[in-house]
Amino acid sequence: MTNRSGLARAAGVVGISVAALAGTLAFGGGTASADTGYRPLEAGDLPASSTPWTAGALTAGAGDPLFCLEGVVSDRGTVRRDFRTELDTSATQLIIERNSAAAARRTVNSLRAAIEDCADGFERQHPDNTADWVDYGGVAAGDGGHVYGIDSSHEGYTQDVHLFGVGREGDVVTVVVWGQLGRLDSAPVEEFRDTTGTAVERLG
Repeated sequence: MTNRSGLARAAGVVGISVAALAGTLAFGGGTASADTGYRPLEAGDLPASSTPWTAGALTAGAGDPLFCLEGVVSDRGTVRRDFRTELDTSATQLIIERNSAAAARRTVNSLRAAIEDCADGFERQHPDNTADWVDYGGVAAGDGGHVYGIDSSHEGYTQDVHLFGVGREGDVVTVVVWGQLGRLDSAPVEEFRDTTGTAVERLG
């Protein structure tokens, strides 16, 4: 496992009520209900892909575990939107409401810690595989955002790359995960930084 953070920098509420959630899940044009105050990402907010992005509906809960974040995000207070393309690129946004800014900060810290330990954990769990990670640094949005990248090889046959954006505005947290086949040197890092900034700004 390699942490290329230095190189990268040099280069470059307890839960949502049923009524509130019902109003949120019904929207499809980028405006959340008055009960939430936030807007999730839309397909056009993601880095350009060779085939168009399609945005799914908002769904309650954290859903299926995301790479690096297994067991980190609970269903309580969380909504999810998945995005897909016609090829091998996909993305997911989680929006997590907490009952205070302090609780939201703890959630951000837990998410970042899980991502920063992911490459090591991947290699411990899969000794025949390798993983590298990059800390791409902060994003000036809301109360702060941060971007990471991880690529992982699977017994020398396939290579996956993931980008992660984590951020907070007040007592609401978001994490965006983008992934496809490939390596970090071909990932759209700068475009994803913009995506992360947009996601954080829309929490307010």
